[in-house]
Amino acid sequence: MWTQTTPTDWNGSYYTLKQVELVPKPYQKPYPKFYLGGGSQQAAELSAKHSDVHLFWGDTTDRIVANMKSLQERAAKHGREKDLGFGMRLQIVCRENEKDAWEAAAGLIRNVTAERTQYIRTYYAQSIANQRVQELARSMGDLIAPNLWTGLTKARPGAGICIVGNPEQCASVLQQFIDIGCHSFCLSGYLHDAEAERFRRLVRPILEDRNRARMQAV
Repeated sequence: MWTQTTPTDWNGSYYTLKQVELVPKPYQKPYPKFYLGGGSQQAAELSAKHSDVHLFWGDTTDRIVANMKSLQERAAKHGREKDLGFGMRLQIVCRENEKDAWEAAAGLIRNVTAERTQYIRTYYAQSIANQRVQELARSMGDLIAPNLWTGLTKARPGAGICIVGNPEQCASVLQQFIDIGCHSFCLSGYLHDAEAERFRRLVRPILEDRNRARMQAV
């Protein structure tokens, strides 16, 4: 459906399609990259064999570098050492001044109950990636690094590590991950549309200026 120029039929083992087409076609040619995340050994192996980009949740740069090396070694066993790229899955709270950013971040968890936090820790306890996020919050407190906040892990499971700060600070956190070899970023926020607009207006121009050869979508 991504590559066909006319309506397509498909009779497969699991589904049947009759005269379907996808409009509009993907921006990426011939089709979008395959992104995969996860902290388990099974996820690492699946990513090494099949994905174009492995997305990490927020962590220390040292840990991300070690995980990249491990995944590259796995990918090499499948002849894909040059095919696997890396990215980060993060939340972001950006405001024009740092004080406002931290106030906005605090507002996201102001009404989170202890019961909600305990539910997250218990219900998602079998997830290796979630275990790591909770370990970071316990061992490092509110900040993994300057402007890289664990507080949102009290309210949500999964990718709860959050960049908080003014535009320069947010760009600097992202730049650290760029400099160790991450070329893709999946960012989200609350409210998502407003945070995306602020990122476009306040943070992206800084990153574009610093990384002129790296910014074009592929």
